[in-house]
Amino acid sequence: MGRKLLAEPDLAKKLAANAAQDVRPCIYCYACVSQIFINKGIKCAVNARVGHESESTIQFAPKPKHVLIVGGGPSGMEAARVAALRGHRVTLVERSDRLGGTLFFAALAYPENGRLLDYLVKQMAHPNITVRLNTSVDAALINALQPDEIMVGTGAKRAAPAIDGADQNHVWSGDELRRLMTGDRADEIAKAKLSLTERALFKAGGMLGVTDSTQAIQGLSKLWMPLGRRVVVIGGGLVGLELAEFLLDRGREVTVLEPGTHPGTELAIVRRWRVVEAVKAHGKLQLLAQVQNITRKEVIWTDKSGAVQSTPADSVVIALGAQPDASVAEAIARMTSVPVQQLGDSHELGYIEGAMHSGHRAGATV
Repeated sequence: MGRKLLAEPDLAKKLAANAAQDVRPCIYCYACVSQIFINKGIKCAVNARVGHESESTIQFAPKPKHVLIVGGGPSGMEAARVAALRGHRVTLVERSDRLGGTLFFAALAYPENGRLLDYLVKQMAHPNITVRLNTSVDAALINALQPDEIMVGTGAKRAAPAIDGADQNHVWSGDELRRLMTGDRADEIAKAKLSLTERALFKAGGMLGVTDSTQAIQGLSKLWMPLGRRVVVIGGGLVGLELAEFLLDRGREVTVLEPGTHPGTELAIVRRWRVVEAVKAHGKLQLLAQVQNITRKEVIWTDKSGAVQSTPADSVVIALGAQPDASVAEAIARMTSVPVQQLGDSHELGYIEGAMHSGHRAGATV
């Protein structure tokens, strides 16, 4: 129970009060345990207050404001949750038809993330929070809402590296796969990437409500996914490794090609050990692998000695190129004189931990 109590110090109180939906879950990322190995103080990826309990108390705001939050991912929802607890009125707008952002996709690759998503979505039922889905921000919306402050948590951008052959239909960027599986303008991706039969299957899943549930998609993905039997994942960072683990569990033959010397550097040490071991045991992980080009049937790359290698591939996923994306925040700042603040990966890559901590900080200080 140690890690669970770091994630939710009031676990016993909330259960006794029959408020299980308000228990912040541990996601087994091992960020807390991994601190031991680098001689640093305790922390928790999902609970920003761990290690800072005396300096980050949630105080009722002396002057409640109307806060507009753009982006319904983890940073936006955490900011909304904390701001609402402090008495602020929050309007949360999300471009797609569901909350979660990249956390929804992360929950497919690593199911424990789904419990955090469920928790955050339930917190949006707070009476001080209004959620507006299928909503983009423009000057008219800002003028209608008249917010006192605006927070933007619209995530990172993923610029695929210039690889010869990356424009083929069997080659997916991580962002394309995320959009298809999370419903974020998925029709555009389906038309560009899927056959008529695959599109029919995908559309049927949507009509059945399958694509609205991470648990249901996890089950369906064991029967069908838009990826072939042999998959090459280009990039062995957090996204690439967790995607590889997900695909191996679904019977795919997976090879991860990482251009650097160390895989999974964004992962906490203990979690990194576990996922690297799983990928090596059930798939292939090649380091210092420089991809030269992608053909219809294989990926051509050079190994650490410079020798040319080829790996058969029915599908290729490019999991490289994530970087902060301030474009939405900058566009909104040009529309209004209302203060605009960036959250999560739109400001600095930090994945779930960075999103939760920056969202908490914003909500606690507004």
